[in-house]
Amino acid sequence: RVSLLEGCLPSVHLREGFHSREQPTLTVMALIRSVFQDELDGVSQSLVDQCKLCAQQRDYNRRSSVDYSSDRTDDKSIWSFMGVLGEVALLKYFNLDINWEYLSTDLGFCGVDVGDIWEVRAMSKFGNRLFLWSDEVTKSSKLAYAWSKVVVFPESGQCNVCGWAMGYEIAMNGIHAQYDCKRSSYFMDNSLLRPHRDPKQDQKEATRLHLLY
Repeated sequence: RVSLLEGCLPSVHLREGFHSREQPTLTVMALIRSVFQDELDGVSQSLVDQCKLCAQQRDYNRRSSVDYSSDRTDDKSIWSFMGVLGEVALLKYFNLDINWEYLSTDLGFCGVDVGDIWEVRAMSKFGNRLFLWSDEVTKSSKLAYAWSKVVVFPESGQCNVCGWAMGYEIAMNGIHAQYDCKRSSYFMDNSLLRPHRDPKQDQKEATRLHLLY
């Protein structure tokens, strides 16, 4: 029930260029569930177009002077688009309303991505790992949130809601390294992520772990 063009799936992944021993096409398929099944063709394409506009507005409002991207592409705007796609995918997964004004301004960029405790890390490959930037590890609020790995394909608008972990778990269990991005990060192995199985159960467990921090 959560996808931007057809077929959003729950699985496990993150950002470009980080490898893992997992074989997503096999192990992930057992956990796959369609996200956004109600949204087909025209409706889904309309939602993707809205995400593009939201990303453009977000860049205009906040990010024009911020270089947070990878060296692997000259297209800096693609990261905002992927981020919005991932956030909208998780909003749909939890059946929450989309507040485009919130997503496109400092309120959304600096606030919680989804609901009260969910942050989204959008990436382009299933093998990529969920991570926190090193400066995020120093913020208690980021450590207390639940972080969801969402693999997105900007060309088609397809999104895959994969695994998740608490921020403090990523900080404790992640490997500190720096790859092609501008900042060092803590990368958590995909095998340690909880799969997104059911929105209500995910929310219940994340809330429990949030209150433990």
